[in-house]
Amino acid sequence: MGAGEGVILELLKSECKKINGNIHENFQITGLSTDMNNLHGGELFVPIFHKDIDTKMLIKIAIEREVSAILVEDSISLPEQMPEQLVTFTAENVKGLIRKMAILHLHDVDPTVIAVTGSQGREITKEAIINILNMQFNVHYNVGQGDEIDLLTSILKMDKKTDMYVCDFTIDTNIDDIELKSKLVSPNYSVITNVRTEDNHFENLSMDIYKEAYSKIEAGMKASDVLVIDGDATSFQSEWQSDVITCGYDEGCLFKIQEVAVQEETTHFQVEGIRIPFQISIDKDAVKNVVFAIAVAVHLGLLPDDMNKVFEKISV
Repeated sequence: MGAGEGVILELLKSECKKINGNIHENFQITGLSTDMNNLHGGELFVPIFHKDIDTKMLIKIAIEREVSAILVEDSISLPEQMPEQLVTFTAENVKGLIRKMAILHLHDVDPTVIAVTGSQGREITKEAIINILNMQFNVHYNVGQGDEIDLLTSILKMDKKTDMYVCDFTIDTNIDDIELKSKLVSPNYSVITNVRTEDNHFENLSMDIYKEAYSKIEAGMKASDVLVIDGDATSFQSEWQSDVITCGYDEGCLFKIQEVAVQEETTHFQVEGIRIPFQISIDKDAVKNVVFAIAVAVHLGLLPDDMNKVFEKISV
């Protein structure tokens, strides 16, 4: 992240009620971590998931891992004598502060943001997009399950040379989760993969409401942004606000899948209008999920010629 003298550090200074330690002229924060088991030197450690652990132990771990600083809620009691080499920021609303830092850093880096949501095959589509874009761009992506903290943490680990940020959105505890995350990252491209009835894990909600929640991925998008959807899903035929690309088997799909054939452990298929035949080493049910990725890449100007090379890396 490299936020030594930048807006992130200034935000911490202005928002935090108390600051301990020496912020010297070469002080830098290279990223953010909320997991004490996955800390790296130079990071800002935010132990929001370790509230049951003794603060002296947290400080000891932070020093051993050579983190730049630690950010804690003001409800946590810190020892009166803190190590001088560890900068400690104390704030009233840590999660809100992380959100502000992430938004600032995302705007500063200004990558093209590609968001993927849906239930069936979301991970395959995301992995295919990452592998294709890596051929030509500097790509950063979230590695967790797409909850808000995962997104915020991944944004704050983003290198300033990042061209593309690929993230996936899940519905966690609230049916409005997709809308909130879209407004957070403002996707330039969004993909809604297949949504299956059996994946509805919210009781007492109709499937129509469930699908509507995924449709809220447009909340942070502009009319000029691109939405890639399942052209075979009649339930997604609605008035969209952004530019829509459809993928599927039905007539009228912009990226129409043709000639699917399975030979041994390889699935072969073609996309209407693209002369290159494609092949993947995963089940034929994943073809549409890969085509979602092809649609995004082609719209970004990548040629299909070398895509088969990266499809070999995709696993279920």
